Amino acid sequence: MEKFKLTAKIAILDWLFVFSIILLLLIIYIPKSIWIEEKADRDESRFRMRTISNAAEFYRELTGNYTLNGEKMFALVEAGIDSLYADSLFVGEQQVIIDNHMYNININKGFDYRADTTFSIAEQIKKTMIDTVYWTLEYTDSTESAVDTNYINSIDIEERMNSYRFNSANTSLLAERDSIISSKEYIELDKIMQRRYYKFVKDTIKVEINQREEIVNNYLRKKFHLNPTLLSCPLSQKYYILTTERQNDGEDVFVVESPVNESNIKRKYLFFKYDPGDHGYIKSGVQSWAEKE
Repeated sequence: MEKFKLTAKIAILDWLFVFSIILLLLIIYIPKSIWIEEKADRDESRFRMRTISNAAEFYRELTGNYTLNGEKMFALVEAGIDSLYADSLFVGEQQVIIDNHMYNININKGFDYRADTTFSIAEQIKKTMIDTVYWTLEYTDSTESAVDTNYINSIDIEERMNSYRFNSANTSLLAERDSIISSKEYIELDKIMQRRYYKFVKDTIKVEINQREEIVNNYLRKKFHLNPTLLSCPLSQKYYILTTERQNDGEDVFVVESPVNESNIKRKYLFFKYDPGDHGYIKSGVQSWAEKE
């Protein structure tokens, strides 16, 4: 009987030991998982605020002022990007129609490129580059008596091989010195003028091909559109607070603020707490959390 009681006590201690280990692991794992969730929500919220702030500046570039209507802001900026895609000459003072309403905008050249790189998550990709370099033999005078060597890349080799150089010794005009013309232009000259030019590339004597790896930023793979869902906080599901503030110089600045507050603090797994913290705000493009990160 005593042996049975001893065995039972040992079994209970074993189970208590296992339970203690499980409880210890949960105490370590659960808070960490909550912290990860808090950071993910905070990062997503701040990403959306940056998107709204950037869109506001593009909207002001198009119209000359800010708007607190987020959907209108997004729609007009997207319309400006799409218009330049469709017609690269769609610049200057233009008109666009959105939901049967006409907007007068002033769109600058390159607006679509700047907006594309802004509303995209840059992804670094590795590209294999092949450099082809030509080692050429070139005449240094019109008599074709003196030659020199030079290195030319593959982009310029064809044009250079089919070019003629003006012999500066044949003129006192500084404007004509070092003048280079194409084969087509050379053929169109009369015989007298042709004598003043010479084909300065004699031949290609060597070709060097080098392969290298290059890291470039790709903005197309993770480009995103200004979807109205970006106007609301992923945690509280409330719209971000959009305001403008008048500065001492009379200029307005755009402010986007998170609607997250203490009401979003909640219990997790009975004993733990989910605290979203301060998601911050962006004022005139300056992030309130910039110095904290």
